[in-house]
Amino acid sequence: MADDAAEEEPLRGKFFFENGATYEGEYAVLPPDPEAEVKDGEEPKERRIRQGQGLYIEGDYSYEGQWLDDKMHGAGTLRFASGAMYTGEFAENKYMGQGTYTFPDGVSKYVGPWQDSRMHGLDGLYTDKESHVWKGQFYNGSGPGLTCQM
Repeated sequence: MADDAAEEEPLRGKFFFENGATYEGEYAVLPPDPEAEVKDGEEPKERRIRQGQGLYIEGDYSYEGQWLDDKMHGAGTLRFASGAMYTGEFAENKYMGQGTYTFPDGVSKYVGPWQDSRMHGLDGLYTDKESHVWKGQFYNGSGPGLTCQM
């Protein structure tokens, strides 16, 4: 017997923002916001949000990855104008879980756990610009008691 509850194909499209940014990828359509102000004689508009896999570009900054409720959420790569880059897990627009942050010099990087966009957890590895590797516990963005791995 065929499954009547087959998954629908996600909606896909390209969006252009007032600031010049673009988004291309999957999205969802939500009913109008009951709190939104509406001009006399106009109907409330449905809302389109980034949801699923997509690419957002704003100038020299970009994010390619998963979206949930119009926020970076899941696996993705965030690239900055400075040349820095974060690849890993996101939760509601924050670095969360495992990830790698590469600094603008292209050599220095941190690989390990993240919490609220800060290096945080056991077994983080930081490589400095001289290619020395430091290992240990990171707490709230800093690394007290790190040891250099020779």
